Amino acid sequence: TLPTVGLDYCFPALKNHDPLTVLVTPEIYSGAVEAILVDAKGVADFPVKVVVQAMEAWRLQRAGIFSDQEPAAQALASAVKAARRAETVITSGPRKDSASKGRIENMVGIVEGLLRTVVLSV
Repeated sequence: TLPTVGLDYCFPALKNHDPLTVLVTPEIYSGAVEAILVDAKGVADFPVKVVVQAMEAWRLQRAGIFSDQEPAAQALASAVKAARRAETVITSGPRKDSASKGRIENMVGIVEGLLRTVVLSV
């Protein structure tokens, strides 16, 4: 089975603040996850670098990147593929189709819940 990294965003609204934009990047089979605060969805140097570094830390050589067909996620996947030295295969499921990316959506929910817990405990 090809190790696969998911790309998805969540937008937790915490206390009286505007919603945050968080990129959630789980490795689907191991359960490893990287979540980072980003300025906006799409391609930027920081999220590309973080995803590439996470994939290297997880020792993923040949790997897949899975996202929905949303243009911002597809552009980020392409940028990550271009930045990696190892073979990277991009796949996607239908836009806004939670069933096609169930493990990714589950991790997004966990990360969003953890963010709320941390902020509310401060």
